Amino acid sequence: MTQVEIPRNRIPAIWRSANSFASVFASLFADVDGQTTDIAEKNIDSFNDDVDQHSVLAANGLFAVELYLKLLLVHDCNTSGNGEPRIRKSHDLFTLFKELSSSRQNEIVSGVTQQGGCIDKNDFVRKLSAIKNGFAKWRYSFEEDVNSEIKLSISFSLRLIQELKKTATSIAKNHSGDDDSPKKSITMGIGDFEIAKSLIEK
Repeated sequence: MTQVEIPRNRIPAIWRSANSFASVFASLFADVDGQTTDIAEKNIDSFNDDVDQHSVLAANGLFAVELYLKLLLVHDCNTSGNGEPRIRKSHDLFTLFKELSSSRQNEIVSGVTQQGGCIDKNDFVRKLSAIKNGFAKWRYSFEEDVNSEIKLSISFSLRLIQELKKTATSIAKNHSGDDDSPKKSITMGIGDFEIAKSLIEK
């Protein structure tokens, strides 16, 4: 699998991109269920069966998860020859998760479990495995029959975003040295689009 070198000084840009996709996810969620855009208050049970709308929602949520995972990998991973991290160029959430250290994995599983997103690590692994290629799949939902997996993709990405965003925000603030707020992530500069593009498998 191809790897891409991402300098650690790009961590704030990855964070802003991830937050922007998470913000779109929250806004779309509100449009679909008529509820608040506060991501912590979402109720997946209120969803109807509009798969077209939900596929856009799921794709944005899962891409936010992917970017948060890649931010953690850039921060935590071993460096390449010139001292910069190299990470896998993939949309597979399970593969990206497995490349994190055991302690980082346990931290994420613990947080998602406390939110009620899973029962234990085995349940977490089962759910993550089920949605691992969701970003690629839900962008092209018209190509295949879709089923209840869409709700799992949305609900589990919601829990993952809640957990990953906390850690990613702390890391990004340590790298940026300023007090960026998630609201600033809605406006992305050219560099943010470039970093997001470099993380996407062509």
